[in-house]
Amino acid sequence: EDDLSELPVYGEMTFTPMQAFYFRTGIGTECIEAPSALVVQGPQNMTIDLNANGADVRIGSTVVFRTIPADENTEGSGNLFQIIVIDGEAILNPDSDNPTIVPAGYTTVACLSEPQNLGEDGVTNDMIVLADCGFTPPRPLTEEEWAEFASLNGISLNYPIEVEVTPEPTEEPTEEVIIRGTCQPRTDWTNTYTVQPGDALSEIAARFNMTAGTLAAANCIQNPDIISVGQVLRIPAPIETPTPIPTPEPPQQQPQQQPPPDQPTSVPPTEEVTPEVTPTVIPQGADLEVFAGVTNETPFEDDSVIYFIEVVNNGPDVATDVLVSDLVPDGQDGLLFSGAEGDGIYDEMTDTWEIDPLPPGMRMSMTVYMVTELGSGGQTFTNTVTVTAGSPGDPNTANNTAEVSITVQFGTQEPQA
Repeated sequence: EDDLSELPVYGEMTFTPMQAFYFRTGIGTECIEAPSALVVQGPQNMTIDLNANGADVRIGSTVVFRTIPADENTEGSGNLFQIIVIDGEAILNPDSDNPTIVPAGYTTVACLSEPQNLGEDGVTNDMIVLADCGFTPPRPLTEEEWAEFASLNGISLNYPIEVEVTPEPTEEPTEEVIIRGTCQPRTDWTNTYTVQPGDALSEIAARFNMTAGTLAAANCIQNPDIISVGQVLRIPAPIETPTPIPTPEPPQQQPQQQPPPDQPTSVPPTEEVTPEVTPTVIPQGADLEVFAGVTNETPFEDDSVIYFIEVVNNGPDVATDVLVSDLVPDGQDGLLFSGAEGDGIYDEMTDTWEIDPLPPGMRMSMTVYMVTELGSGGQTFTNTVTVTAGSPGDPNTANNTAEVSITVQFGTQEPQA
């Protein structure tokens, strides 16, 4: 059931997707010369998740997995699992709360468990990464370690990687080939976000339902807990960047020049200050204006007198419950009321005129009919008309009153033939 002969066989030019695997050198009872390292290259401009020897690893571009001997103080089998990043980067435990980013040109190692049957049973329980002896903090590769992988230039890869070849001069002219991998931000994420005060990488990543490790890897950030204000991040979709509110600078005071010793202190001339003109602001309301007129200012005795009273609403609001009083001169004998007609309601008993409503721009009028009595000649009658009520308030009461006067001539008017 676990016969290894049933596993597929791939040639050196066969490329196939991988998700979980483990490896070690020298498998089997007959020791053959096995490769000391495994080069893994993911699809271009993409990241892939692997489980290698029990370790969750997310790679972008090209990494090397290999086992190396450990010193006598190392726990487990005495072997270490080493990850070397040649190009791009690798993220250890990418979906955890504390992912570890290994950038290009860095390496990390972890302890491996004891082998059980050298992998002959096909079960992935040999030489897996120990939980209590996890990966060490990433460190830069030495020049000697870089030189070990100069041969990658001749290996068939899914796509070429950009490397920097640096010759090392020696006493005998030789060229040492050193590969320098570089972490490149994701080119398929064309949108950017500028880090603002108070931002955390985990909060930004949560907006796209991803972990902080994934966002850090896409932007070549080694420590997801460290970002700086103003840093530009590549993101998969646009998000709004809040506009910072500028802090107003306090006005700078000019230093006062001190007079030299033994010199009288002079008083600087007073600058002429132009007073500010404050415009008159008329509050909202209904500006009611009243007008009064008469057909004949010098009637005879026993003659008809016709008063015309008008009220106009200058706005801006609609006026309601408008009350106009004293339409008829009272307190004097010699002038009799005979009737009234017009807009609104005239109350003869109280001598008031009620208007409701009075829209802005509208004008209402009332005609009042009077008769001079015999013997009233020589008398002057003054009619004072006043707006006494209205809603809302009147912002301009100066035009709420109007007057009109008549003087009665002696005698009666002769009838015309």
